[in-house]
Amino acid sequence: MSSGFRYIPLTGNEDDSEGQITQHPSSQRERPGATTGWRLVVYASFLSIFLSAANLSFLSLRRSYDAYYSNIPTKIPSVYMGLERLQHNPGTCRSRMTFPKAFGIFNGDNLQSMTKVHAPGDKTVMSFGEQVSAYVDFYVPDYNLENCTLTFQSVLSVRVAVETPETFEMEVWLSRGSASLLEKIFLDRLRYSPGTESTTVPFYCPSRSHIFLQIKCPAERCKIDFPLEGVTSMTASADSLSKSGFRLTQYEDVDCI
Repeated sequence: MSSGFRYIPLTGNEDDSEGQITQHPSSQRERPGATTGWRLVVYASFLSIFLSAANLSFLSLRRSYDAYYSNIPTKIPSVYMGLERLQHNPGTCRSRMTFPKAFGIFNGDNLQSMTKVHAPGDKTVMSFGEQVSAYVDFYVPDYNLENCTLTFQSVLSVRVAVETPETFEMEVWLSRGSASLLEKIFLDRLRYSPGTESTTVPFYCPSRSHIFLQIKCPAERCKIDFPLEGVTSMTASADSLSKSGFRLTQYEDVDCI
């Protein structure tokens, strides 16, 4: 005896799409927001690398620029600007005289063994000749007078007056530095004879600089000595011109000499 009910299975037909439930793994689902975030991170990284490289290049160029221009001396306007265009009148030429700042002696050309002689205010005697050379240091004051001559004056003493004075020639060498004679330049010869004075040829002497001189008297029996009192830049006075010693005279033009 059959009832009026028909058995319907819980699972539907395989061809029935309405009865099917499809599930996709979470890894296969597309997430547009996450993809955009990763792109922004990549773009930001590339931008950061580019800016870092540009910054390093700029700093390198700036360092090279500063290093180049730091080696160029700064030009300071001279207070004597325009004076070089004025006509020089030999009758009214300006000149100034200055005395050595320091003295020393050394053997031959061995400047490293130099012994300083000058001590301000004392009665030290400068003595050199034959194998012993003299070291003379002048400071050139800023008078805008950059043409110089070197003069040596030897005063006739009572002892020499009763004897027959000998005449010797001193060699004057101009050094480019205070610690080396490798690039020294021969300047001129000075005649040494008691009671006379001798002057070199003119030479260039820039203002606010030092003039380093090596003075030699290599002849046999040549011995030159004179007291330093009153003939240095620290002890010079009105009586200095009547004493034996070296002096530097600055002129505004070669025509004035």
